[in-house]
Amino acid sequence: LNEIVTIEATVEVITNSAQQNSGKKEVIDQLRNLKMHINKCGWIEKEGRFLKTWRKRWLVLRGTMLSYYETDEKMVTNKASRGELRLDDTFTVATVYHKDLDKDVVCVESDGRRFLFSVLDQEEQQSWVRCFESKVAVLKYLKKTSQTNEIISPSVLQFVNNEEITEFEFKNTNLSVDSCLCIAPTLAYHSNLTSLSLEGTQLTDECLIELCSAFASNPWLSHLNLRNNKITSNGTRSLVEAFMSPPLLSTSKLLIQNR
Repeated sequence: LNEIVTIEATVEVITNSAQQNSGKKEVIDQLRNLKMHINKCGWIEKEGRFLKTWRKRWLVLRGTMLSYYETDEKMVTNKASRGELRLDDTFTVATVYHKDLDKDVVCVESDGRRFLFSVLDQEEQQSWVRCFESKVAVLKYLKKTSQTNEIISPSVLQFVNNEEITEFEFKNTNLSVDSCLCIAPTLAYHSNLTSLSLEGTQLTDECLIELCSAFASNPWLSHLNLRNNKITSNGTRSLVEAFMSPPLLSTSKLLIQNR
């Protein structure tokens, strides 16, 4: 693509390509789900765009549209939102210190706009940040595949689009570095995932390195299958080093199969 595009435009391009070239319904369905699926919603306090006052709002992240409502009921009954921010493939998210509030807030920047909000519960605020980080990774993956000849993996999209799964197997999938970068943020904080199989995905040392910190950061993952891949002793060493970090050394209970 020659210009910055939103995920909707990217999805449309890739969907049309999939229909013309491969006809893979699974890929198309996952792309459409990515657009319509509500990724996260909840109560926040948002800074006004023009008047810098803070008001309680119901925030909804759906696909690449960040919308806010006066109440959750107005979202459920399809009432018009108070405002929206469309996330493009250049959007960024960060936690920044707000001097007036004397605390950290979430800053989302996209399409030339800045969106500031805070959540009373710090753990929930970090959950929002992680959700946005996953979105950034997906956007980059979709844009990259639209610019190259890499085939979109339906398994990759299914994984990042479903946070309810407890066991997941990447079937008939060759994982590239780009696809690993896409799944890493979701993998790191997937609180329901207990078992993951990457068997036979042609995983290289370079790919594994992109996933190591995600494996080590996820305390809920208890079984990891890395059999039948292209992992050498260098990749294995990187994995061991990730788990040997002091905060993880005494808490990790992950069973790894690599032979």
